[in-house]
Amino acid sequence: MSEERMKVLKMIENGEISAEEGSKLLEAMNDSKSYSWKSFLGDAVDRVKKGDFDLSFGNTIDFQENEEEEATSFEDMDIHINNGSIHILTHDKETIKAEYDVKMYQAKDEEEAKQRFKEEVRLDASEDLLRLSSPSGKVKVFVTLYVPDRSYDFVKAKVFNGAVNLENMQAEHVETKTTNGAVSFTNVQGEKANVETGNGTIDFKGCSFARCDGKTVNGRIQADGSFAKLDLSTVSGGIQVTGQGHRSERGFFKTSTGSIEVLLPEQKRVEGRLASAFGKLDCKLDNYKLLSDKNDWLSKELKFEAREDYDGVYYIDADTKSGSVTVR
Repeated sequence: MSEERMKVLKMIENGEISAEEGSKLLEAMNDSKSYSWKSFLGDAVDRVKKGDFDLSFGNTIDFQENEEEEATSFEDMDIHINNGSIHILTHDKETIKAEYDVKMYQAKDEEEAKQRFKEEVRLDASEDLLRLSSPSGKVKVFVTLYVPDRSYDFVKAKVFNGAVNLENMQAEHVETKTTNGAVSFTNVQGEKANVETGNGTIDFKGCSFARCDGKTVNGRIQADGSFAKLDLSTVSGGIQVTGQGHRSERGFFKTSTGSIEVLLPEQKRVEGRLASAFGKLDCKLDNYKLLSDKNDWLSKELKFEAREDYDGVYYIDADTKSGSVTVR
């Protein structure tokens, strides 16, 4: 086995890259005979450290494409992009409009690049479903997708390497997932949102959901809006909640290496549990009742009640390992 391949396998063994990333490295080695190994490995390590898992090295042919067609009566959207990003927003037209910024790898010329784009990136709308698909890792496509301003049933967006952004939308159920990239919702309304990223931040700005779940391994989470039930968790990053609205009922917040700061809803009776292994627990509410205050080695926990005159109840559970927890 060549020395270069051994180095890639060693990087996988040491946890510097994942098995899937290593597979892409080995594939790119076969496709890039003229690309020097020293430059290749240096770029690979640099991109992995930056969280850029696009390892299809070599020159790209860059171009833009646009398409627009009359909208059907579709109520569901299914978006799948292997390499790139998706930004979905509404406009005041009864059309579907897609704007693409494209980087095509391993194409001989622009003609071949555009032909491959037409073959590999598909936008189709039936009476029930709008589908956008870009499954190839050898085309990196940044998509801005405009859809009619109406209420949708189910919006699903899955990206392997890139960001997901939704803006000014109303959908009963929204589900987004990316392996590497940030997720941002701005003025998105619905009943349920399920957001997940392996490496990236999560932002909810001016959103409204009956239930909203957000999960990331590496990145902070911020939420502002109206949420009946809000469940946010991250392994490495802080959590900040600046607004939950009058209909808020429950909030569950958990991180390992970050702090948690939550602005509690007004005109609600509050029941809470705050916990941390190393950090400070701080309830800044006036005249709250302390139910228990445990301050053991590597285990702090505070349980409290506040605003007992109100009928509606809000329950908060906030847990961190190495950060502080502040509620106000």
